[in-house]
Amino acid sequence: MGYVLGGIVEFFVRAMVLSAKAYRARSWPELSAEVMSASFKPHQGTCKIAEVYYKYYLDGICYADVYKEPFLWQDSGDSYARQLEPRSEIKVRVKPGKPSVSVPCIRTS
Repeated sequence: MGYVLGGIVEFFVRAMVLSAKAYRARSWPELSAEVMSASFKPHQGTCKIAEVYYKYYLDGICYADVYKEPFLWQDSGDSYARQLEPRSEIKVRVKPGKPSVSVPCIRTS
C-alpha cells in the first residue's frame, strides 16, 4: 500500500510543479519547437514518466530541452508519447532574457 501511495503522491507533486511552471510562463512569448523524440518508460516508482525531447530556434541559435510528463497509468503515457512523433511541431513559451529556459505547451488528443 505504501508503495502505491508513494507513486500517487509523486504524481501529484510532479503535476503541481508542472502546473506552477506553466502558470509562471503564461505571459512569455510562444515559439514553435520541433519534437526530436518522445518516449515512455516506466519509472522506478509507480508514477510513470513520458519524456519529450525538443528543440527550438531563437535569433538563429538552437536550444534544446526535455519535458517530463507524469502519468499514473501506463496506457495513458504510451498513448501520449506515441502522439508526439519526431519532427512534429509543439509550442513552447520562452523566458524573456533567458532563452534557454522554456516551458512546453503540449496538447494531445
